[in-house]
Amino acid sequence: MSASPSFPQPEKHEGFTLVVAATIKPDKVDEWLAQFWLAFDRVSAEPECLSFEVFRFPDQPNKIKWVENWSKSVQWFMEHQITKPYMKGYLEATEPLMLGERETEIWERFGGKWARAQEGVYNKI
Repeated sequence: MSASPSFPQPEKHEGFTLVVAATIKPDKVDEWLAQFWLAFDRVSAEPECLSFEVFRFPDQPNKIKWVENWSKSVQWFMEHQITKPYMKGYLEATEPLMLGERETEIWERFGGKWARAQEGVYNKI
């Protein structure tokens, strides 16, 4: 008889995590951020968006990465979220300001006991 694992098993659920990286033209970072902010504000207000956080590489401030956690499936995201009119406007406004294309990764979250954040975490940052 094998022993039970001493850790909780990852949970299967419909949601996913989207990790995106973009390199912005150095002289266009502020313009890109202004356009990105408009989309960030709308996306983070969507009820299916569980969280959305943005990062910058310390030595290269034009390298931006963001992480979005969604309660719905990738299929739902592709059919209902990415097709919203404000997303089209965001993509059209930001793509010319970038060096190359966005790098996108889709991750399956463990969820449950594998997800933690301190209370008020975004108020402490």
